[in-house]
This record gives sequence, C-alpha cells and structure tokens, in this order.
Amino acid sequence: MNTQFIFKEVFMKKKMKQRASAVQRYLAGENPEIICASLGKTKPWLYKWVARYT
Repeated sequence: MNTQFIFKEVFMKKKMKQRASAVQRYLAGENPEIICASLGKTKPWLYKWVARYT
C-alpha cells in the first residue's frame, strides 16, 4: 500500500470524526459559535454538516 493513500485515508477519517463530533455537540445544545471557534470552522460549515447528518 502506498504511503500517500494511507495518509489520505487517515486524513479523511479524522475529518469525518471532526464533522460527526461537531454535529453531536450541536444536537446536544452547545452554542454553534463555540463549536465553530473550537474547530476553526464557520457556522455555514457546521449547518451544512448538521443538515447532512440529520
């Protein structure tokens, strides 16, 4: 298996976990601004993933 493929796979898993965690935090009632600030993301990014995961 080539290293570039492994790196991409690990990177994508990390991104998926980050998205899922952000959505879970949002659904648990955490303030969207706090979620986004802690991840260095925007509110539109958060709302996009909330819409896709729910």
